[in-house]
Amino acid sequence: TKAYLIMREQPWHCFILSFFISAKQLYAHFCDRSGLIITLPTPIQSSPARVADAIATLSLADLSLLGLDPTVHM
Repeated sequence: TKAYLIMREQPWHCFILSFFISAKQLYAHFCDRSGLIITLPTPIQSSPARVADAIATLSLADLSLLGLDPTVHM
């Protein structure tokens, strides 16, 4: 629902990448105008390095490469 609302209110978005944590599992959600892809779960307790790498990559990446508006500061 959130991805739909973002795409509806901000039509310049090409895609949305987000992480979802549920039951000690990490999922990546990739949503674009044609649909949604959810990755296989990554167990947080047995693969902490993968989880840390995924979060660091998303938080340290160039915002324009993630499809975010560079004029908006978070």
